[in-house]
Order: sequence, then C-alpha cells, then structure tokens
Amino acid sequence: MHKLLRDFEGSNVETPTVDPARIRSGIDRIHVEAALALNLHGSFRKAADALNMKPATVNRRIRDLEFLVGVPLFERRHRRAVPTRFGKIFLRQSARMFVDFHAMVEGMRRISNGQAGEVAIGYYGPLGAGPLHSLLLNRDPQLGEIRPVPVEFASGSLFDALIAETIDLAIVYGPTSQFRGESQVLWHERVFAVMPQGHPLADRVSLRWTDLVGEAFLLSHSEPSDEVRNFLFDRIRPQGRAPVIVEHNVSLPTIFRMVRAGQGLSLCLESALADSAQGLECREVIGAHGPELVPASACWLPEHQNPALGRLLSILRRKHGLAVVRGVAAA
Repeated sequence: MHKLLRDFEGSNVETPTVDPARIRSGIDRIHVEAALALNLHGSFRKAADALNMKPATVNRRIRDLEFLVGVPLFERRHRRAVPTRFGKIFLRQSARMFVDFHAMVEGMRRISNGQAGEVAIGYYGPLGAGPLHSLLLNRDPQLGEIRPVPVEFASGSLFDALIAETIDLAIVYGPTSQFRGESQVLWHERVFAVMPQGHPLADRVSLRWTDLVGEAFLLSHSEPSDEVRNFLFDRIRPQGRAPVIVEHNVSLPTIFRMVRAGQGLSLCLESALADSAQGLECREVIGAHGPELVPASACWLPEHQNPALGRLLSILRRKHGLAVVRGVAAA
C-alpha cells in the first residue's frame, strides 16, 4: 500500500494520454466479476448466490465474455466450471487488475480524508538529534500511512517555499511574526556554547553570558537561526562589551572544525550536538531566568489543500500540546 500511495502522490509523474475509444473492448466490469466469482466458487449456482443473481444470468455473462475475448475461458464439467488454459491467463491478469484498481480507489479515499499521503516538510540546519530528527527520519506508528518528506532549504527561503507550494509545512526556529499564515510552537531547544577541548570554560558544568564576554564567536550564515545569533547581542552587549562575531558562509560542521582548530567559540541548538565530533566541548548556556530556549514552530498556509497535513498537525498537537495562533508562534 505504501508504494502505491507514493505512486499516487508523485506530482512529477506525467499522466499518460489514453484514447478510451481506441482500446474499447465491450467487456464490462460485470463480465469480469462473473468470471472471477465462477473461478472462486466453481459452480454457476454458488457464483450466482455470491453475486446475488440467477445462475442463468451468470452463465449468460460468461458466454458474452468468452465471445468478446474470442476464446473459451471455462470448461463445463457436470456441475463444475473449470478454467481453460486461456481462462487461467485471463483470470490471473484480470484479478491483478481488479486488486490494483481496488487498492487505487481505497488509496485515493484515504488520501482525500487525510489518512494517507505525503507531507513535504521544509527545514534548515542539522538533523543530528531531537524532535525534528524524530519527525523527519524516524517512523512514527501514530502517523500510519502519512509520510513526512524532508526538504532542506536555507533559513530565509522557507516562507517563500510555502507560498510557492514547494512544501506543505515549514519548521522554523525563532519568531514567526513575519509569516502571514498560521503557526504553532511545537517544542523548544536549549542553546549550547561549543569550544575546543582544553578551553578554560570547559571546566564548568554550564555557562552564563557573563562567562562568554570577550570570547570570539564563529557563526554560519545559515546556521544557527537568527534567534541564536541575536543572543550574542542581546545578552553579551549589556555586559559592557560588544561581542566579537565572525560569520562564514559554511555549514555548521565546518564551523565546528574551525572551533576545534582554536579559531573561536560557537553557539548551537541542542539538535546540532550530535554533529559535533571529538575534540569539542559543549556547555549549556543559562540566562537570567534559566536555560536559554529557542522555539521551533510549525508554519503553514491553510489555503493549501493537503488533507494529510491536517492529520499530521493534529498528531503534532497531541504530542506537543500548544495552541495555534495566526501570524505568530504561541509562547
């Protein structure tokens, strides 16, 4: 079923052009149903009972079918009907066709009511661990036949991708006030300072912003989020010194390698910790009111019609339990 549903959802698959008038055979579904029932039950009477019709009607439909196909499909042996060599071929192929057709109809119904289908989820940043990793990469039994499809973007492109309908849902870190659709905070991630082994601050279990005054910070243009970047200005500048920030157009793993080489410290969300390799120390940053947290919000446009999205959002709400608001993430 999963493969069939993925085939249904393949928006880039071109639909073949078929002229039904040129392939018309005159064979009706009722003819094939009669043949399948006769093969299953072995007699015209039992097949008629199963189809809620008279044996003579079943017999007539089998004869009409044999005429239309052009070959005998059954041998009449006393009270039993046995498929001929041609009949076995016809029954095998038509049974496959009926099973596939039934699966297609059931699959379309499940997609239309949101029980199945694909949801394209846009994100940015690492997927090393945490709720985003679980959502995109771990199979959740609660989702049933709904399949999240990860689509990675630069952090500033997610809202454009939603508008263009490239994705159905975006996971955004930090404020979503710029977004004019709907959003919901799903979880929060803690902020960590990353430093090379042997750094004097590595002796502490956690760090406060005052501990980080005077340090140079290496940041990626795309990772972490603007919210994490703003921490350096909002928390360190009030200490009396502007933070030293050097931004590079590289990925976060490359930033970690630069930190390991002693070029500075960095900040990251806890989901990125799995990408930090040997030679680094990570310490949680504590603010005035406790651990520094960055919200991760789901953002979507309600006018985009994907029934599976609604069901996915319902599951996420049950897991994370926060209210939906328009245009801004719930606190």
